[in-house]
Amino acid sequence: MALVSIIIPSFERKELLTNCLKSLLEQTFMDWECIIICENTSENYFGFVEKLTQHDERFKVTRKHKNAKLGPSASRNIGIKLSQAKYIQFFDDDDEMYPNMLN
Repeated sequence: MALVSIIIPSFERKELLTNCLKSLLEQTFMDWECIIICENTSENYFGFVEKLTQHDERFKVTRKHKNAKLGPSASRNIGIKLSQAKYIQFFDDDDEMYPNMLN
């Protein structure tokens, strides 16, 4: 179980999410998990996110059901339910972390 869950709603923004996840991998603090909720995205985008994160087991990718409420707040609530960490850090797919942000 990780100490920190980073919850990221994402919607079809490949380049921004790629930069965001790179910044997570550069963290000096290593005891985290990242839960990415793909919100009403195409099969192609979901596959892209799965492939992007497959190299690190700290990443967990899930898809929002089509009947679920729209918006990042609803996605964050899904992430909270999936989290197993003591602390929660909300993040957006267009954000980037400084390397020592989680310390």
